[in-house]
Amino acid sequence: MPSSPAVAAISVPRLRLWQRRITTGAVVLNAALWLYLAFKVRPSPEPMTLHYTIYFGIDRVGEWYRTYVLPFAGLAIAGVNYYITIVYRSREPLIGNLLAVTSLVAQLLLWISALTLVS
Repeated sequence: MPSSPAVAAISVPRLRLWQRRITTGAVVLNAALWLYLAFKVRPSPEPMTLHYTIYFGIDRVGEWYRTYVLPFAGLAIAGVNYYITIVYRSREPLIGNLLAVTSLVAQLLLWISALTLVS
């Protein structure tokens, strides 16, 4: 008896090996960022620094839970890049390579941003 179409629809499309490794690295960095912020940021009624520039100093303060915008943005970037890579994987493999690297670089930049805010 053949498998039902619903089971086949659940399978995750496969990327090239290099794209999978880079995308996995980006997702692991994002998960580590979630964990880092979960351990470093504690709920408090006092506002905390959300943005800092070398020209103006602290220019944005807010509630503690707004620090989680950083890893959420990284997750969104990785998810959108993965989706676009799947759509274009057979027509334009270069797009997949660029998007995989972009996801990884975005995660690294978000890590730098989080380290400067929370430390």
